[in-house]
Amino acid sequence: MENVRKRRLFIVIKRKRHVLSHKPTLIIVAVSEFWRIAKSPVPLSFPNASKQGGGRFDDPHHIVPVLYCADSLDTCVYEVIDQLGMQKHEKATKIFGKKSISTSLEESRDTHRDIEIETRARRIPPEFYQRCAVHARFIKNPAMLLDLTSVGNRTALQQTSRIAQALKVLGLKELDVHAITTPERRLTQTITSELLRGQLASDCMQGIYSISRRNGYIYALFGSTDILSDCEVLKKTERFSPNDAVIRKIAVELAIKP
Repeated sequence: MENVRKRRLFIVIKRKRHVLSHKPTLIIVAVSEFWRIAKSPVPLSFPNASKQGGGRFDDPHHIVPVLYCADSLDTCVYEVIDQLGMQKHEKATKIFGKKSISTSLEESRDTHRDIEIETRARRIPPEFYQRCAVHARFIKNPAMLLDLTSVGNRTALQQTSRIAQALKVLGLKELDVHAITTPERRLTQTITSELLRGQLASDCMQGIYSISRRNGYIYALFGSTDILSDCEVLKKTERFSPNDAVIRKIAVELAIKP
């Protein structure tokens, strides 16, 4: 546990804040290292954007692919298990003829609670163990990601017409931390679209830096840049095992079986 804390502290120290030149002024975070869990034989490659759509910051237009990673292995494990739970829920709602997309934030909260209750009653999905983990770093230049933990950035975002409309549909008054961590994807995907092709689009931004629904931070890297060409793998785990320390730890936190 002590080593994990030291590593996280080191990552926090390495982050630098930069100010973009266009108006309104936005804060971005420079990220030097990251962890990723993937089922692809080439984990550090962008997925097919046309097949995305269920991820928190996926491009709603299915044009720009998004690669998800995080500040620690623990955060990655939780996020992947959570996403697998969401996919199972959506598949079940289609089978039983229920609505797979909530029409309000309240329904979205209920959906996520149901998923968490269902998750507690079962094991970690078997397909999780088909994935590998990669710890990598950017060799020359860090990734420049929009900081969604910044109140100023969220204020600037919510003043754009599309995000303001998305907030209105969900019955939200502001773009706060809960709004960006809710399982409802329409709002967060609208943020991605805004940063890629809206009023706040900038070549300086290579993705999004946001808080995880658990602990830690997640990074959504945009495939509109050649950001992965500057990466090197520091460590790779070919397959997970139910006996791995990190798996047993997350299973205890989620009250499920490995």
